[in-house]
Amino acid sequence: MRRLPLLALTIATLAAAEEEPKWFPLFNGKDLSGWTPKIAKHSLGENYANTFRVEDGMIKVSYDGYPKFEQRFGHLFTNLSYSRYVLRMEYRFAAR
Repeated sequence: MRRLPLLALTIATLAAAEEEPKWFPLFNGKDLSGWTPKIAKHSLGENYANTFRVEDGMIKVSYDGYPKFEQRFGHLFTNLSYSRYVLRMEYRFAAR
């Protein structure tokens, strides 16, 4: 019986926290301002072969400019620090 009040309190606290979400965009839809690319075997900030690009208001990742892939995986890092966040995004993987 003691677990029930704790569970109810947790749900009420979570529900109250979700009533007023403050969403703000992390990506401006125009360029990669605020983001730093890192591609394996390349320097931090070097967007080798235009791996990360903005097209139609979206960040697109493509390795079409690589003569060989050679395990050069890429990552984008935000230049800002965040805590206690929830990400909402759309993504898709497209094969050629």
